[in-house]
Amino acid sequence: RSWYQRQYSCCSCVCEERGQVLRASTAVHKVWPSFLLRIRKSKLCFVIMERSKPNILITGTPGTGKTSTASTLARATGLHHVEVGALVKQNAWHEGRDEHNQCFIIDEDAVVDGLEDQMTEGGNIVDMHSCEFFPERWFDLVVVLRTDNTVLYPRLENRGYPQHKISENIECEIMQVILEEARESYREEIVWELQSDSVEDMDKNVERLQQWVSSWDPSA
Repeated sequence: RSWYQRQYSCCSCVCEERGQVLRASTAVHKVWPSFLLRIRKSKLCFVIMERSKPNILITGTPGTGKTSTASTLARATGLHHVEVGALVKQNAWHEGRDEHNQCFIIDEDAVVDGLEDQMTEGGNIVDMHSCEFFPERWFDLVVVLRTDNTVLYPRLENRGYPQHKISENIECEIMQVILEEARESYREEIVWELQSDSVEDMDKNVERLQQWVSSWDPSA
C-alpha cells in the first residue's frame, strides 16, 4: 500500500488544473510557509486521504460480469455499489450520445467531480468498463474481469449489441486492452486479474474479494 495510506502519513495535494496528485510527507509541516505559497500559486487544495473502508474498482470488457460481481460483493460486504454507467445517465455526466456505438460519451471530469467526496470517504465498489481516467488515489484494489471469447460473444449477442460493437469488444478482450490500461494506471500489486466465465467463477471471485475486504488494514 502506498505511503499516504499509512497512519500519520496520509496527506496529499491535488492539482485542480491538471488532475495530478502530488504527495507530501508529514515533514511538510516543517516548511509549511513556503509549501503553502506554492499551493496558492499552483491552485492546489489540501486533502486528507485516510479512510476506514477500502475502495475497489471492478473493471473489464463489457459482458465480463462487472455489475453482477460488484452488486453481489456489495451485498456480502456492506460496501456501496457505484454503477458508473447508470450514474452517467442519471446525472447527465456525458456529452451526448454516440449513436454508432449506442452509448453515451462520458464526461470524465464530471464523473470524477461527482464522485470525489464519496470516494474520499471510502467504502465503495466502483463498476466501470474503463479505468484509466479515475484518480489512482481512489482505489485500494483494482479487479479486471476476463472472459473467454466463446462465452463473451453470446453474452454480447444477448444484449442486442450490433455486430460491429460485438466485434470491437471481442477484439478489446483478445488484446487485453482493459488489463493493460489497469496495469499502466495503477500500482502492479493492487491489480488483480480474475477469470469470469461462469456463475461458479463469479462465486469464487466474490468469496476471494470478500476475504480481502475482511483483512484490509488502512494503516498497513
